[in-house]
Amino acid sequence: MGERGGSSGHVSGSSRAGQDRASILVEGQRVVQKRTIEAGYTFRYPTIDGAMDDLVEITI
Repeated sequence: MGERGGSSGHVSGSSRAGQDRASILVEGQRVVQKRTIEAGYTFRYPTIDGAMDDLVEITI
């Protein structure tokens, strides 16, 4: 008596990874490729808006 169904209060590794992924989806993830930019690389689509505009562009 007094023992709960196996809950130790610890979060398993896979559960924690799921929480991390969920926060990325909800809060977003902003990554700046500092070394890549410093090396002179130019991104074709520096923003998601530009990438999505090109993706859904319809040519008639």
